[in-house]
Amino acid sequence: MLMLWYMFQILNKPRVHESEADINWITCCLKKLEKNNFNSLLTKSLSTRIFDQIKLRKTIWGSTLKDVINTGVVNGSCGIGIYAPDADAYLVFHELFDKIIAEYHSFPETQCHPSQDYGNLSHLIDLDPTGNFVLSTRIRCCRNIEGFPFISKMSLVQFYQVEDTFIRCLKYFPHNLAGIYYPFLNLKEAIIDFLHSSKFLFSNDIKILQDAGVYHYWPAGRGVFHNFDRTLLIWVNSEDHLRFLSMQKGGNLKAVYARIVQATSILDSRIPCYRDERLGYLTFSPIVLGTTFRVTFELKLAHYASCKERIEELQKFCSNDSSIFDLSNRFTLGKNEFDTIIWMQDVIKEIIDIEYKASAVIICNDDRRIVLCEKRPAKPYLGGVETPTIFCRRDDNLMSSAARDSLEEKLYGIAEKHPSRHNSAVCLDEDSITTIDP
Repeated sequence: MLMLWYMFQILNKPRVHESEADINWITCCLKKLEKNNFNSLLTKSLSTRIFDQIKLRKTIWGSTLKDVINTGVVNGSCGIGIYAPDADAYLVFHELFDKIIAEYHSFPETQCHPSQDYGNLSHLIDLDPTGNFVLSTRIRCCRNIEGFPFISKMSLVQFYQVEDTFIRCLKYFPHNLAGIYYPFLNLKEAIIDFLHSSKFLFSNDIKILQDAGVYHYWPAGRGVFHNFDRTLLIWVNSEDHLRFLSMQKGGNLKAVYARIVQATSILDSRIPCYRDERLGYLTFSPIVLGTTFRVTFELKLAHYASCKERIEELQKFCSNDSSIFDLSNRFTLGKNEFDTIIWMQDVIKEIIDIEYKASAVIICNDDRRIVLCEKRPAKPYLGGVETPTIFCRRDDNLMSSAARDSLEEKLYGIAEKHPSRHNSAVCLDEDSITTIDP
């Protein structure tokens, strides 16, 4: 129904022409993009034909092409180059948005985002109960409230109205989500220090967002909420009206997902938010449409090269520690919420398995194979049992993959039966395996 209403508005309202100064500015922008050959999706997508089609249009909130592309023109090195100043912009400037969305998300104009589905939480697991591989798990999502433009076109009054709408919803949060809301206006220095040290604050110093109009009236109407357990964070009027973050240490994806589903379901049942039949939830940035879900695992990977093929499917961020990576889903369009979570669970599970096996190599002598058992991290799927490390002095190919798997299986059995013998030597003959005390 929302889509039909927007189409009616577009088809029946007159096009409001820009002032001559704005038309000249927009025309200069196109020439600048063509001349400098910027590598953004804006530069690749804004052809002369599309430019001529949309340059004089305005949304029902008064947004123009200048509002859409300003940051991409000023910051030529940015990856995307456009933002939606309001929900209507996705339809009024659809020729440009559809092209960029198709390019970034591999989501053709004929495709529709699936209906919302949070699925059955019983299919989710704790990916790393021992805590040896997954340092933390986070899920982020966004909402924008109907009846308001997006951040860059909001008035001072509207900033406060969005904030007040959210605050009124907090009374419906159950005990596990209950917490404290900190409005940024007139915030005490001690609270600022606490929020900063907890990494709960969002700032107003990102140039791309500044040029997109995100920070006007700062800090009015902005704030941050966290529950008492500090496992749920909600930013108010940061880049979208509301940005949720469910998080905790370790790999308990089920708990993190259940929390964000609970929080967003409460809000969705009481506050109407922009959702399009084709694009899902509408957001300020076109790269987080659809579910808006960004599922991130902080992993410790000592053998990154072994996992590289699967990691390339994800969005990767490297920390100062070369063995620690933030891995998250690259796309938010095309899969529903539950399918996104299940896909990420399967990928991370496989990466953990690859990382685990990468530390196991074989020692071989000419006459018999000798395997040295040492204490090593427990494999997540063996019930927390610590298992042997297998070291190799020569080429791994001296033992076939099938023989190695068989050997590992036998060693796991020894580890379960003899937990005190992790520093024992193990002698492997043709048909038998025995332990020898050091």
